[in-house]
Amino acid sequence: SLALGGASYGCSSIELTAAYATLGNLGYYYKPMTYTKVTDHKGEEVILQQEKPSVAMSEGASFVTNKMLQRVTTNGTGKAAAFGNWDIISKTGSTTDTKDRWFVAGTPYYVSAVWFGIDENEAMTKIYGGTNPALRLWKAVFTEIHKGLEAKEFPETDDAVMVKYCTTSGMVANSGCSSTAVGWFK
Repeated sequence: SLALGGASYGCSSIELTAAYATLGNLGYYYKPMTYTKVTDHKGEEVILQQEKPSVAMSEGASFVTNKMLQRVTTNGTGKAAAFGNWDIISKTGSTTDTKDRWFVAGTPYYVSAVWFGIDENEAMTKIYGGTNPALRLWKAVFTEIHKGLEAKEFPETDDAVMVKYCTTSGMVANSGCSSTAVGWFK
């Protein structure tokens, strides 16, 4: 799936994580770092110089995509990864032959991509059945690293609006539409 980086040769977990972090940062891409704290020889924390972000997409596009990806853990294939009252953006994935299982997800604090596969390139149903073990691993780690953190939401933008639309026409709902839903639009 293109959403999980499989267009031609795919992408690494760190590249996938950095791409999804952009959706929680209103479209700003930060080059990923693989550490969270650096101390000097005295044990004092050293401030790391973060590179300036680049704009990967508009705030509105990022925000709308973020809202759509929150549905994966509230009402979709990633429900098993939900914990507490945290806003989570996520996407599950597997290859057609079930040799790979993915879960990439993030909160307003952290983003991570988890991959499960068998080195011999065998179907994972032999070991895990129809479940995605990446969901359980992600949830266990993220539940632990969020202990004691203050709950917060993803950043908002004025570049998107929530609108009631007609599910038949896709246009803004009017009194003649019998089937409506609410969605976010840029």
